[in-house]
Amino acid sequence: MVSTINDAPKGYKSPGYDKARTMGLDHEKEKIAHALGKMTNSWNDHGVSIVSDGWPNVKGKPLISVTRGVVFLSAYDYSKKFKTAINIAQPLLQTIESIGQYNVIQVITDNASNCKAAGEIIEDRYSNIFWPGCLVHTNNPLMHDIIKNKHPQYKWIGDLYKRGKRMIRFITNHSNTHGIFSQSLKFGVV
Repeated sequence: MVSTINDAPKGYKSPGYDKARTMGLDHEKEKIAHALGKMTNSWNDHGVSIVSDGWPNVKGKPLISVTRGVVFLSAYDYSKKFKTAINIAQPLLQTIESIGQYNVIQVITDNASNCKAAGEIIEDRYSNIFWPGCLVHTNNPLMHDIIKNKHPQYKWIGDLYKRGKRMIRFITNHSNTHGIFSQSLKFGVV
């Protein structure tokens, strides 16, 4: 940020606090809405898969985030709520209502019993939407069981898994590499 400020044209005067938080913020919000509009306009034609996952915030409090592909839709603070099926289903149902029930194809959550029950609540309310469970949450325990197996014929799977994890960690921890990887995904190279 400092480098960019230093590279500003001579005589550039930054906006004041009030202008930055009102007009400047509104301008950026409009730009983002326009960029997202290109994606959200296709929801009628291609449908939407809503993905929800639980994770802690920086203070360790539980959150549930709701996304549609690369579009972050919302996050809900669950620090004062029990993670019951109805409490999990409620924000997902709100998201479905805001997107439009006929635009939503599926809702993907963790495979825990409370999440599965939340999926059933959604399927009961909307017959056109289904809950398939999460393939990643299904495959991770399977991979861990295979890796724990000490039989020599399975050793290569564990080695491959560990190499893959190191590669992912490298890509996500190095911004230049992550940018190249993201661009290649965007253009279908990977």
